[in-house]
Amino acid sequence: MKRIEIIVLNGLFIGLIALNCPARTTAPKPAQAGAPVQPAEVSFRRDVLPVLQKLAGKCHTVENQAGNYLLDSYEAVMAGGTDSIPNVVPGKPDSSLLYIYLLRGHPYGERPDSAQLAIIRAWILQGAKNN
Repeated sequence: MKRIEIIVLNGLFIGLIALNCPARTTAPKPAQAGAPVQPAEVSFRRDVLPVLQKLAGKCHTVENQAGNYLLDSYEAVMAGGTDSIPNVVPGKPDSSLLYIYLLRGHPYGERPDSAQLAIIRAWILQGAKNN
């Protein structure tokens, strides 16, 4: 038998407590369709580099160094371009110029979708490893 208690403190309703209730028997809801699913560990070579090449691979290469900024290797991505703001601050995507530019949408490149942004953000949050 279920018993519900009402909690009142100094005349104010605080909440309800259900006692003697059976354990939850329903399964958790599945992830919503279209929600990006991230691998446990994001890999630069497997996950990040393909996104960067798809979004900006035409302009930020050895042959075409737009903004003196390359996106064709880990070392180049970490080095950044000509501005003084760090390109990637491991663990801090909101302080990383790469993520900020992608979030805003590069004016000359393809705009990243939510899954691509999630990959870059997760990689930076995980320490921006060369893996």
